Amino acid sequence: MEQDEKETWLDRQALKELKETLGSDSYAELLKDFFGYCEESRLALDAAFAAQDFTAMESIAHNIKSTSLVYGLKLLSEEAKELENYSRNQDIAKITEIYNNLTKVRSRSLEILKAEE
Repeated sequence: MEQDEKETWLDRQALKELKETLGSDSYAELLKDFFGYCEESRLALDAAFAAQDFTAMESIAHNIKSTSLVYGLKLLSEEAKELENYSRNQDIAKITEIYNNLTKVRSRSLEILKAEE
């Protein structure tokens, strides 16, 4: 992956600040917890999407938006924000489009974050 492309996905400064604040050991543990959270949120979002539970999708997307930004995952946060907004408006066509894109963005974002460990 090109360096410029990585910068679009990842805010390295946010990641650096988090690591400096927590220390290496705590950061590693928190990162492990974050990967677990990502799997849990993926499953919850998949279930909410299948049920067309707009309230749940909005809530889950809000949490993904906020949490991913802490880890510097800019693009993931932006996609989650879009899903949050369209879930609030119950626009199923847009929700489907963003949900599918969010799934791809989440996978790639986590790959990039793992590579930074």
